[in-house]
Amino acid sequence: MFQTKLVSPILINESVSKLGFQTYRVKLKVHWVIKSLLLTIKQDFSSFNKFLFYTDVSLNSLGSSDMTMGIGWIQTLHPVTLHEFKARILHWSSSPRAELVSLISVLLTLSPQCQAEIYTDSQLLIHGFNRLNSVSIKLATRRLLKLKNHDLWSLVNYFITIRHISIVLHKVKAHSGITYNDKADQLA
Repeated sequence: MFQTKLVSPILINESVSKLGFQTYRVKLKVHWVIKSLLLTIKQDFSSFNKFLFYTDVSLNSLGSSDMTMGIGWIQTLHPVTLHEFKARILHWSSSPRAELVSLISVLLTLSPQCQAEIYTDSQLLIHGFNRLNSVSIKLATRRLLKLKNHDLWSLVNYFITIRHISIVLHKVKAHSGITYNDKADQLA
């Protein structure tokens, strides 16, 4: 199980050298602990090509100076490599952006030509993904820039395209008693 308690902000600006996208226009600044954890998980996942994830986000300490967005996910298909991941995003209280960062953190752990099913309670994430996916290869830069949170959607599109990853998002009802969904909620 991999977890962190608190992470510096994940912001768009600087590169993450070992994660393979420093030549791309949109770059993430990720705390070194998170980079290390995601790279370790990616290494553990390298012998598999199919995955099943449950993801969730949460807003913590609303209205205080300690306000954070939590992200959490659990990979459940391979019991031998059952991994949990959680992180905090400081000074960034946007649920849609946190959902995208959660998705990106999953994508960072996947090797090329993987298939992943991701269960989320975010209909907004599913809608955005389906919109991106419906025109992904022919999505002109101008059209991509019109998407809300286009910087993060660009990263999602980049990882899926460059690594030939197949992603299917499924809607799951929040707080519905589904064991792994509840676990992802606790992690976030």
